[in-house]
Amino acid sequence: MVKPEFDWGEEFETFLNSLSTKEEAQFRALIDRVENTDLQDSIRKERVKKLDDDIYELRSQTNDHWLRGCYFQIQGTEYYITHGFSKKTNRTPTREIRRAKAVKKAYWSARIKRRNDK
Repeated sequence: MVKPEFDWGEEFETFLNSLSTKEEAQFRALIDRVENTDLQDSIRKERVKKLDDDIYELRSQTNDHWLRGCYFQIQGTEYYITHGFSKKTNRTPTREIRRAKAVKKAYWSARIKRRNDK
């Protein structure tokens, strides 16, 4: 059983803080549910969806829109949420996938730089 562990930076935290209190609680509860269950179970229950070769999304729905958080795997059970967004339709815009890839690239560049600076 694979239980993921999520981390995120300022961009995703800003997204969470921009949500209503109810939406933020709902999205944080989603993250907790995914972290405490098998990843394959979360995929079956459509809490998680693969968007691209290495980009996935956390999925939550409110009455009138969908909330999403894009993420990628760091290693093993460690994952990093790149950013979040809300939308009116259930389709993920291509620009959000590109944005997630750009954040992923910046994440790895910063991590390599920190390692080289030591």
